[in-house]
Amino acid sequence: MKGLIRKDLLLLAKALKAFLLFAVVFGVISLSQSNSEEVSSALGGYFFTMIVLIQIFTLSADEQARWLRMEKALPITPYQAVLSKYLMSLLGIVIGMVLFIAFCLRDILKTGNFLEPLYIAAGLIGAALLLSAIEFPLSYRFGSNSGRFLFFGLAIVVVGLVWAAQTVGLPLENIVNWLVQNQNLLIALGVSIPVLAIVGSYFLSVHIYRQKEW
Repeated sequence: MKGLIRKDLLLLAKALKAFLLFAVVFGVISLSQSNSEEVSSALGGYFFTMIVLIQIFTLSADEQARWLRMEKALPITPYQAVLSKYLMSLLGIVIGMVLFIAFCLRDILKTGNFLEPLYIAAGLIGAALLLSAIEFPLSYRFGSNSGRFLFFGLAIVVVGLVWAAQTVGLPLENIVNWLVQNQNLLIALGVSIPVLAIVGSYFLSVHIYRQKEW
Protein backbone atom coordinates (compact mmCIF):
# COMPACT_ATOMS: atom_id res chain seq x y z
CA MET A 1 0.00 0.00 0.00
CA LYS A 2 2.96 2.32 0.56
CA GLY A 3 3.74 1.93 -3.12
CA LEU A 4 0.21 3.07 -4.05
CA ILE A 5 0.53 6.17 -1.90
CA ARG A 6 3.94 6.90 -3.40
CA LYS A 7 2.45 6.56 -6.90
CA ASP A 8 -0.26 9.09 -6.08
CA LEU A 9 2.31 11.47 -4.61
CA LEU A 10 4.35 11.26 -7.80
CA LEU A 11 1.20 11.96 -9.83
CA LEU A 12 0.56 15.01 -7.70
CA ALA A 13 4.11 16.35 -7.94
CA LYS A 14 3.31 18.66 -10.86
CA ALA A 15 -0.14 19.55 -9.62
CA LEU A 16 1.27 20.53 -6.22
CA LYS A 17 3.22 23.31 -7.94
CA ALA A 18 -0.09 24.83 -8.96
CA PHE A 19 -1.42 24.33 -5.42
CA LEU A 20 1.62 26.19 -4.04
CA LEU A 21 1.00 29.02 -6.49
CA PHE A 22 -2.60 29.26 -5.30
CA ALA A 23 -1.33 29.21 -1.71
CA VAL A 24 0.92 32.20 -2.42
CA VAL A 25 -1.97 34.06 -4.06
CA PHE A 26 -4.27 33.41 -1.12
CA GLY A 27 -1.45 34.31 1.25
CA VAL A 28 -1.13 37.72 -0.41
CA ILE A 29 -4.91 38.15 -0.20
CA SER A 30 -4.91 37.30 3.50
CA LEU A 31 -2.13 39.79 4.24
CA SER A 32 -4.00 42.56 2.43
CA GLN A 33 -7.24 42.03 4.37
CA SER A 34 -8.04 43.38 7.82
CA ASN A 35 -11.35 41.53 8.18
CA SER A 36 -10.80 38.06 9.62
CA GLU A 37 -14.03 36.81 8.03
CA GLU A 38 -12.71 37.67 4.57
CA VAL A 39 -9.46 35.88 5.34
CA SER A 40 -11.32 32.77 6.50
CA SER A 41 -13.45 32.78 3.35
CA ALA A 42 -10.41 33.02 1.08
CA LEU A 43 -8.57 30.27 2.92
CA GLY A 44 -11.66 28.07 3.10
CA GLY A 45 -12.07 28.40 -0.66
CA TYR A 46 -8.49 27.37 -1.23
CA PHE A 47 -8.80 24.50 1.22
CA PHE A 48 -11.83 22.98 -0.50
CA THR A 49 -10.35 23.55 -3.95
CA MET A 50 -7.24 21.62 -2.99
CA ILE A 51 -9.18 18.73 -1.46
CA VAL A 52 -11.44 18.36 -4.51
CA LEU A 53 -8.57 18.60 -7.00
CA ILE A 54 -6.43 16.05 -5.14
CA GLN A 55 -9.19 13.43 -5.19
CA ILE A 56 -10.35 14.06 -8.75
CA PHE A 57 -6.83 14.31 -10.17
CA THR A 58 -5.55 10.97 -8.84
CA LEU A 59 -8.71 9.06 -9.80
CA SER A 60 -8.81 10.65 -13.26
CA ALA A 61 -5.14 9.86 -13.84
CA ASP A 62 -5.68 6.23 -12.84
CA GLU A 63 -8.62 5.92 -15.23
CA GLN A 64 -6.75 7.48 -18.16
CA ALA A 65 -3.77 5.19 -17.64
CA ARG A 66 -6.03 2.15 -17.12
CA TRP A 67 -4.16 1.66 -13.89
CA LEU A 68 -7.08 0.10 -12.02
CA ARG A 69 -6.94 -2.98 -14.26
CA MET A 70 -3.29 -3.45 -13.38
CA GLU A 71 -3.98 -2.68 -9.74
CA LYS A 72 -6.31 -5.66 -9.44
CA ALA A 73 -3.48 -7.93 -10.57
CA LEU A 74 -1.19 -6.72 -7.77
CA PRO A 75 -0.82 -8.65 -4.49
CA ILE A 76 -2.98 -6.17 -2.59
CA THR A 77 -6.50 -6.42 -1.27
CA PRO A 78 -9.39 -4.13 -2.30
CA TYR A 79 -9.30 -2.75 1.24
CA GLN A 80 -5.69 -1.63 0.76
CA ALA A 81 -6.29 -0.19 -2.73
CA VAL A 82 -9.24 1.92 -1.61
CA LEU A 83 -7.59 2.86 1.69
CA SER A 84 -4.68 4.45 -0.18
CA LYS A 85 -7.09 6.92 -1.81
CA TYR A 86 -8.74 7.77 1.48
CA LEU A 87 -5.35 8.29 3.10
CA MET A 88 -4.42 10.68 0.30
CA SER A 89 -7.60 12.60 1.03
CA LEU A 90 -6.70 12.78 4.73
CA LEU A 91 -3.24 13.98 3.75
CA GLY A 92 -4.86 16.77 1.76
CA ILE A 93 -6.94 17.71 4.80
CA VAL A 94 -3.82 17.89 6.97
CA ILE A 95 -2.02 20.07 4.41
CA GLY A 96 -5.08 22.30 4.17
CA MET A 97 -5.24 22.70 7.94
CA VAL A 98 -1.54 23.55 8.19
CA LEU A 99 -1.98 26.24 5.54
CA PHE A 100 -5.15 27.49 7.20
CA ILE A 101 -3.51 27.89 10.61
CA ALA A 102 -0.40 29.44 9.04
CA PHE A 103 -2.45 32.07 7.21
CA CYS A 104 -4.56 32.80 10.32
CA LEU A 105 -1.50 33.12 12.55
CA ARG A 106 -1.27 36.89 12.04
CA ASP A 107 -4.83 37.46 13.24
CA ILE A 108 -4.37 35.04 16.12
CA LEU A 109 -1.27 36.89 17.35
CA LYS A 110 -2.94 40.27 16.78
CA THR A 111 -6.23 39.56 18.54
CA GLY A 112 -5.26 36.74 20.88
CA ASN A 113 -8.42 34.92 19.80
CA PHE A 114 -7.45 31.40 18.80
CA LEU A 115 -10.82 29.77 19.48
CA GLU A 116 -12.56 31.20 16.40
CA PRO A 117 -9.92 29.89 13.93
CA LEU A 118 -10.08 26.52 15.68
CA TYR A 119 -13.87 26.40 15.31
CA ILE A 120 -13.55 27.30 11.63
CA ALA A 121 -10.84 24.66 11.18
CA ALA A 122 -13.01 22.03 12.87
CA GLY A 123 -15.91 22.93 10.59
CA LEU A 124 -13.69 22.68 7.52
CA ILE A 125 -12.41 19.26 8.60
CA GLY A 126 -15.94 17.98 9.09
CA ALA A 127 -17.10 19.40 5.75
CA ALA A 128 -14.06 17.94 3.95
CA LEU A 129 -14.68 14.50 5.44
CA LEU A 130 -18.31 14.64 4.31
CA LEU A 131 -17.17 15.78 0.87
CA SER A 132 -14.81 12.80 0.62
CA ALA A 133 -17.47 10.43 1.94
CA ILE A 134 -19.78 11.43 -0.91
CA GLU A 135 -17.28 11.88 -3.72
CA PHE A 136 -15.31 8.63 -3.49
CA PRO A 137 -18.22 6.16 -3.86
CA LEU A 138 -19.62 8.21 -6.74
CA SER A 139 -16.24 8.26 -8.49
CA TYR A 140 -15.67 4.53 -8.02
CA ARG A 141 -19.18 3.67 -9.19
CA PHE A 142 -19.62 6.04 -12.13
CA GLY A 143 -16.05 7.12 -12.94
CA SER A 144 -14.31 10.32 -11.95
CA ASN A 145 -15.86 12.52 -14.65
CA SER A 146 -19.46 11.33 -14.23
CA GLY A 147 -19.01 11.16 -10.48
CA ARG A 148 -17.89 14.79 -10.47
CA PHE A 149 -21.05 15.92 -12.29
CA LEU A 150 -23.23 13.82 -10.00
CA PHE A 151 -21.51 15.31 -6.97
CA PHE A 152 -22.12 18.87 -8.07
CA GLY A 153 -25.65 17.92 -9.10
CA LEU A 154 -26.24 16.56 -5.61
CA ALA A 155 -24.85 19.77 -4.13
CA ILE A 156 -27.26 21.81 -6.26
CA VAL A 157 -30.16 19.62 -5.08
CA VAL A 158 -29.19 20.15 -1.43
CA VAL A 159 -28.95 23.91 -1.91
CA GLY A 160 -32.32 23.83 -3.67
CA LEU A 161 -33.92 21.91 -0.81
CA VAL A 162 -32.54 24.40 1.74
CA TRP A 163 -33.87 27.29 -0.34
CA ALA A 164 -37.27 25.59 -0.69
CA ALA A 165 -37.39 24.96 3.06
CA GLN A 166 -36.71 28.64 3.74
CA THR A 167 -39.31 29.66 1.16
CA VAL A 168 -42.10 27.62 2.76
CA GLY A 169 -41.16 28.96 6.17
CA LEU A 170 -39.54 25.97 7.86
CA PRO A 171 -37.70 27.16 11.00
CA LEU A 172 -34.18 26.31 9.80
CA GLU A 173 -32.70 29.38 11.49
CA ASN A 174 -34.29 28.38 14.80
CA ILE A 175 -32.81 24.89 14.48
CA VAL A 176 -29.35 26.34 13.80
CA ASN A 177 -29.64 28.72 16.76
CA TRP A 178 -30.76 25.84 19.00
CA LEU A 179 -27.73 23.80 17.97
CA VAL A 180 -25.41 26.74 18.59
CA GLN A 181 -26.85 27.15 22.08
CA ASN A 182 -26.35 23.43 22.80
CA GLN A 183 -22.62 23.35 22.09
CA ASN A 184 -22.02 19.88 23.56
CA LEU A 185 -24.59 18.36 21.20
CA LEU A 186 -23.21 20.41 18.30
CA ILE A 187 -19.68 19.18 18.98
CA ALA A 188 -20.86 15.56 19.33
CA LEU A 189 -22.74 15.73 16.02
CA GLY A 190 -19.90 17.61 14.34
CA VAL A 191 -17.45 14.85 15.26
CA SER A 192 -19.59 11.71 14.97
CA ILE A 193 -21.40 12.43 11.69
CA PRO A 194 -18.28 13.09 9.54
CA VAL A 195 -16.37 10.18 11.11
CA LEU A 196 -19.25 7.72 10.66
CA ALA A 197 -19.79 9.03 7.13
CA ILE A 198 -16.16 8.54 6.06
CA VAL A 199 -16.00 5.05 7.62
CA GLY A 200 -19.24 4.00 5.94
CA SER A 201 -18.09 5.56 2.69
CA TYR A 202 -14.85 3.56 2.83
CA PHE A 203 -16.60 0.22 3.12
CA LEU A 204 -19.09 1.21 0.41
CA SER A 205 -16.21 2.14 -1.91
CA VAL A 206 -14.53 -1.19 -1.18
CA HIS A 207 -17.76 -3.01 -2.08
CA ILE A 208 -18.04 -1.05 -5.36
CA TYR A 209 -14.37 -1.65 -6.12
CA ARG A 210 -14.73 -5.41 -5.66
CA GLN A 211 -17.85 -5.66 -7.82
CA LYS A 212 -16.84 -3.40 -10.69
CA GLU A 213 -15.06 -4.60 -13.81
CA TRP A 214 -12.50 -2.01 -14.84
